[in-house]
Amino acid sequence: MSALWAARWARNGGLIVRSTVPTLRMAAPKKAPAKAKAAEDEAAAPAGEIKVGSPIPGVNFLKDGKDPVYKEESEYPEWLFKLLDPKPTLRELNIKFDEEGPEALSTQEYQRMLRLMNRGRIKEHNMAKSKK
Repeated sequence: MSALWAARWARNGGLIVRSTVPTLRMAAPKKAPAKAKAAEDEAAAPAGEIKVGSPIPGVNFLKDGKDPVYKEESEYPEWLFKLLDPKPTLRELNIKFDEEGPEALSTQEYQRMLRLMNRGRIKEHNMAKSKK
């Protein structure tokens, strides 16, 4: 009886267990030198201002396609810049709802408030359930 077989036999409580899942052993990938990795990070992140007409790196996913080009801000729709604005929190929405009434909230704000309230209720339920 080999040592490996004896160790497996003892670990399994004296039962002979044979794995049916094939294992694939591969060497770990080689790490890039620190200087080369730092150079890649600098190349990936644009430094300074973005020039109009310069390509946007990393956006193209087509094999034969080209990277899109930066345009003037006036050429982009207004709603695009509103995507970066922070969304109101549940507390802010509740204050607005309580002080000004339900008519003060837009449809999107009201739906967000309900969604956040429901999410909080679910989290509380899950916490109470996990403590039992």
